[in-house]
Amino acid sequence: MSTPSLNTPADMLPAIERRWSPRAFSDRGVDHKQIESMISAAAMAPSAYNSQPWRFVYSLRNDEYWQSFVSVLDEFNRSWAQQASALILIASTPEHQNDGKTRALPYHQFDCGAAWMQLALQAAHLGLQTHAMAGIHRERAVSAQLLPDHWQLQVAVAVGYLGQANDLPATLRNQETRRPRLPLSAIAYAGRRATEVF
Repeated sequence: MSTPSLNTPADMLPAIERRWSPRAFSDRGVDHKQIESMISAAAMAPSAYNSQPWRFVYSLRNDEYWQSFVSVLDEFNRSWAQQASALILIASTPEHQNDGKTRALPYHQFDCGAAWMQLALQAAHLGLQTHAMAGIHRERAVSAQLLPDHWQLQVAVAVGYLGQANDLPATLRNQETRRPRLPLSAIAYAGRRATEVF
């Protein structure tokens, strides 16, 4: 696996440097304690009104729910993610109930993304890797009763220990590498109008 230079600063948090989105996972299992540690980190994310508009439903490989979780993935993602050690479904709600009142949460997806990122960083801290997938069949999560229909499934996340690229389907092996990032000069502009540079 090649590792392109990411031009990270010396004071970057180690978990941020370690995190990427592999598709090759080893057959080493993970346990409930590790998954709960990741979800505990996600639960500490900020959210509008502290609404915490996220829910996490997970399955460990080969438990009684595993095939239902795998069925939520589209065909492409299923081809590799079924080798992961766990799958986590992350859902969010566009409404918040508080003191008998309903408040709209137009930023629930943004908040859910913050929670996902903290989950991924905690996984990296534990020596695990994660890969979030939007290629999913959301209606299958409802029909399999993995989620109630008023929650919006955002992504499925494959979790596990890093495996070997050669274990992937042949069409994916050459893609199993960390991808470079744009330089800061291409994404950050101090004291300038965005319309001048975007």
